[in-house]
Amino acid sequence: MKKILAVTFLSLFLFAEARIVDGVAIIVDNQPIMMSEISKTRAALKISKKEAIDKLIIQKLQKNALESIKVGEDEVDQKIAQIAARNKVSEAKMRGLLKQQGTSWAQYRENIKREIQKQKFFQTKVLSSIEKPSEDELKLYYKNHKQLFSMPTSITMTEYKAKTKRDLEIFFSNPLAGGADVSSRKFTQKIEKISPSLLPILLQTPSGGITPAINSGNGYIVYYVESKNGIRKKSFEDAHNAILQKWEENQRESALKDYFEKQRTKAVIEIIRD
Repeated sequence: MKKILAVTFLSLFLFAEARIVDGVAIIVDNQPIMMSEISKTRAALKISKKEAIDKLIIQKLQKNALESIKVGEDEVDQKIAQIAARNKVSEAKMRGLLKQQGTSWAQYRENIKREIQKQKFFQTKVLSSIEKPSEDELKLYYKNHKQLFSMPTSITMTEYKAKTKRDLEIFFSNPLAGGADVSSRKFTQKIEKISPSLLPILLQTPSGGITPAINSGNGYIVYYVESKNGIRKKSFEDAHNAILQKWEENQRESALKDYFEKQRTKAVIEIIRD
């Protein structure tokens, strides 16, 4: 009996200790931030405790803002139909591909709903605060960011192909172990010969990096970018659309940051444990 009581007491003590270690640190408009969330964010992003807390507070404010935006099931259906049409696949094919990737249909629909909420939020709360830039503003942005509007003349890469995404994950986790049906080829391709859909992905991937797995329709492809060769600078006129796009991206990020910083001043933030 004494042993049973001792074990029970020890279990309760450990449970209570765990709650203390991973307790609520901050409450943001009724949304808790746990001690473990702060620790994980610090470790993952290699930032200070204050920076991690600031980031998590903004995340909680964003979550509350999105949850207030209503999205109907018919809107989700319509978005999925658009994605299927764009990729020339049926809904049944989409379900099969998602299952191979380990994503349930319900989770996929939830992800689509979240994306629609983000779009609606941006259009109603942020977009109106961004004014169209003048040509002089775009020229100044181009002058200060010329490195963003140059590209290599060719890219040396290795292409890895597999029937499933899982085969590629197994291969890259341990390339020497075998067991994954993956083919590869190394080649150098001139920029103008690379498909318009693939080129942005390769340009965004640093030398020595790998791209995300790309669905090719009958399998998956990953590219290891070995090197980017030569350099070709674009004139303001040639890069005009890209300059406008980059400028708008920066303005969106700035407007979103400003919006949630203002929301933070209105939020009820309670420090439970420092």
